[in-house]
Amino acid sequence: MTVQDRLIKYAKIASASDPHSGRDYTPSADRIFDMAHVLEEEMKELGMVNVTLGEDCYLFGEIPANIPDWDGPILGFVCHMDVSSEAPFENVKPQIIHYEGGDVLLNPEQNIVMSAEEYPMLKNYIGCDLVTSDGTTLLGADNKAAIAEVMTMAEALKNDPTVKHGTIKIAFTPDEEIGMGGICFDTKKFGADFAYTIDAEAFGTFQSETFCAFNADVFIKGVSIHPGLAKNKMKNAIHIAEEFDAMLPVAERPEYTEMYEGFYQLHTLNGTVENADMHYYLRDHSYDVVLHRCDVFKKAAEFLNVKYGEGTVTVAIKEIYRNMNDILKKTPMISELPMQIMREMGAEPVITPLRGGTDGAVLTMKGVPCPNIGPGAHNFHGRMEFAVIQSMEQVTQLCLELVKRYALYKKDLSGLA
Repeated sequence: MTVQDRLIKYAKIASASDPHSGRDYTPSADRIFDMAHVLEEEMKELGMVNVTLGEDCYLFGEIPANIPDWDGPILGFVCHMDVSSEAPFENVKPQIIHYEGGDVLLNPEQNIVMSAEEYPMLKNYIGCDLVTSDGTTLLGADNKAAIAEVMTMAEALKNDPTVKHGTIKIAFTPDEEIGMGGICFDTKKFGADFAYTIDAEAFGTFQSETFCAFNADVFIKGVSIHPGLAKNKMKNAIHIAEEFDAMLPVAERPEYTEMYEGFYQLHTLNGTVENADMHYYLRDHSYDVVLHRCDVFKKAAEFLNVKYGEGTVTVAIKEIYRNMNDILKKTPMISELPMQIMREMGAEPVITPLRGGTDGAVLTMKGVPCPNIGPGAHNFHGRMEFAVIQSMEQVTQLCLELVKRYALYKKDLSGLA
């Protein structure tokens, strides 16, 4: 099966995580199992061993070494099965469009167009083949393009036993999109010495730095009374919520930041006069700076509690993941090898700080170094999402080359075997 056939197959499976499920365990949505069951059967068909799918919806498998008495490094690949719920994710209708330049007509009936002016990266793919949705839903290339690449790599290894390789571990996770994929990950069960997530964007992108991430919930308790009798009595929780948000620096919102600039993002706001709650993402590449953002939240709550009465505003802050670069810089080989292979393939690596996180950020902190490779797709979480078939083929080849190269190294990566 081709890499694009796999993406099209997987994209049709609705597997969005649910940030509002209220669950403190994985999966956040049972529908992610629909994707997991398909992959479980395919992994077995491809000859993987130790294929296990737990009640937590983590799917593990192993491609056994075909080198006798293998005692070298154990390489892993990690992809997530869930897609974002921030755009429509059901009834995805994937299609292949050969791109010759200009705007991309996704849906003739509804005249849905992906504008070349609005999405200038399209100019890099003239003459290529794009996998898109019909413009009414997301595609799900985040992260199903990556899953397709890993599975296509596995099929290539199965079909060509002359390619010598060590033990390869595969993990497919739930709930990465809501920050839980790495948190509940069983690294001992996974069994890899190090791994690569395949996430983010274009082929050639490589990330060993992520945000440090905290999530914050703000709960506001108001006082409701008939508006005709409200003077000096009503405390409107919605307006207090607006006041809290106005105390945060406007210039430090996601829409005004880039590269190493962190942000405060108001993700959800729900409220009535009596009660309001807000959910925020606090992000920065520096751990000290993101801790400062947490302090800003606490001080804003303290100010409003003095103004409106103690207990009006309550803040709950939770650490999600940290910048993985602090660990990865101690094992530079893991980052240098994929970039070396990219150059050999004719692509100069684009090394950027990842303005987000991956499961790899958490895995790295758990002792499994795990930088990130771009899967060859763009516009994640939206209706204009697309993957480039030729780029996906390159990522598949990159994975195969990594497998072959690591077969030459000793367990500690100190030198060629």
